[in-house]
Amino acid sequence: PPLPEIKDPAIRARVFIHKSIIKDKLFLSKREQLHSHNERLEFLGDSVLNNMMTQIAYHRFPDAAEGVLSVLRTKLISNATLMRWSSAYGLDKELKKNTPDETLNNGKMKLYADVFEAYIGGLMTENPANYTVVYDWLKQLAEPILKKNEPKKEQRSEFRPNAKMELYSLIGSASLGLHYDCIHRDTRSVPTTFIVELRTGAGDLLGTGQGENIKIAGTKAAMEALDNKELIEKYSILRANTPRDASKIPSHEMNKNGIS
Repeated sequence: PPLPEIKDPAIRARVFIHKSIIKDKLFLSKREQLHSHNERLEFLGDSVLNNMMTQIAYHRFPDAAEGVLSVLRTKLISNATLMRWSSAYGLDKELKKNTPDETLNNGKMKLYADVFEAYIGGLMTENPANYTVVYDWLKQLAEPILKKNEPKKEQRSEFRPNAKMELYSLIGSASLGLHYDCIHRDTRSVPTTFIVELRTGAGDLLGTGQGENIKIAGTKAAMEALDNKELIEKYSILRANTPRDASKIPSHEMNKNGIS
């Protein structure tokens, strides 16, 4: 979709000024420095983006559970997604910074994601009535991601607190090496949310879950795996063909891998 325009030249210019440009301008007062770079705009844009993407996902999937919506929102506001959008509109090329590209490395993704948030902040600073314009724009940007990650019907089922042990009873074995790993912690949401992946020892992804703590997120990952009938059948057959002495997992290993 077309990029909404910031008509105020001063606000638009500030969107693309990184703090590194201002830090050596000692002739400016602290207040002048504060209003010369884009960090305040980024702060506002981050909040607006998080709120709008929450609403977009919420209304797009009226029957999806909270955990599923949280996973979708994380995809929509991730640095990788925002950097891609920033590059698509050429915002990254307009950013003025006093940091050599070769020193950025891993920080480059966040830098260009931040300028996308600053642009949203600029739109809202120029005119709070731009809310509808920004919402409709973000909704169009989000749609391909939402469509690609549309929740399965099974993902809307009720919470099953014993899902981990239920899954283990069906497919668990020492040779399979099931383990739960926390891959993301979203401190911007209230309460803080966690994303946990369930993988085999060979690295195959069996399920992903999100919750307000690691235990709930891991349980939801197990629930997703349980709802995948083809996966359960595949690993049940593997377990049936595994010698009994190679299939039993010691209790301390189950605790270590988050199974129990």
